[in-house]
Amino acid sequence: MLRLKLFVALTLGLVLLLASAGHMLADSPQLQSASAGEAGTCAKLANPDRKISIIVEFARTSLQDSKEIRQCYDTLTNEQKAQVFVRVAKKMGFGANLAEEMRGASAQGPQPLMYGSLSIPYAAVGSGEQRTAYTYWVDDGSRCPTGRGTEYNFAYSFSSNVTNPSSLRANSPWNVLVDGAILYYTLTDGGLKAWYDTNSPVITTCVGDTAISTVGGVGVWKDNAAVYKP
Repeated sequence: MLRLKLFVALTLGLVLLLASAGHMLADSPQLQSASAGEAGTCAKLANPDRKISIIVEFARTSLQDSKEIRQCYDTLTNEQKAQVFVRVAKKMGFGANLAEEMRGASAQGPQPLMYGSLSIPYAAVGSGEQRTAYTYWVDDGSRCPTGRGTEYNFAYSFSSNVTNPSSLRANSPWNVLVDGAILYYTLTDGGLKAWYDTNSPVITTCVGDTAISTVGGVGVWKDNAAVYKP
């Protein structure tokens, strides 16, 4: 009986030791370095689909906007960059929502004549006066396209009136998912829908809640989606 108890105790101790060692290995710097190493080789790969897969793998992690991942992302075409966003949305279970948003999109709501709608073209390299949104709110149906579900308005304020709204540009120099989402809207819906008044320095842009959820929330979009006014 004593030998049996001793054997059980030794076996249990060995199991706990192995479990502890496995946990330490999973969190080890060596494994983290290996992941970072894969990110570091991404830009040098010849296969764009593999590049997209690696970027998607690191999306929503601390390495998403590392120098290595951004360099890899910047080697892609606009269509491939948009695919980064689409694949992350699908990975998170939002793929059907994203497709439904575009199928259900209709015209923007009516506004006084001094307002108009436009698409903000994407620019990989922004120039001019750069702004991120200073506030946001859920659209009440008066500014954003209807039929796409919940829409958010993000407000941008410049130092002078927006007298030439067609010259506005948008991208994200800091967040690859936000940048990919802007490109997705550009390629599938002509760009981010926006409202402006040529007697005002403020414009607002519309973003669907699926895109917001994919990139990590309204705060992420607010801080990382940049608009440029020449």
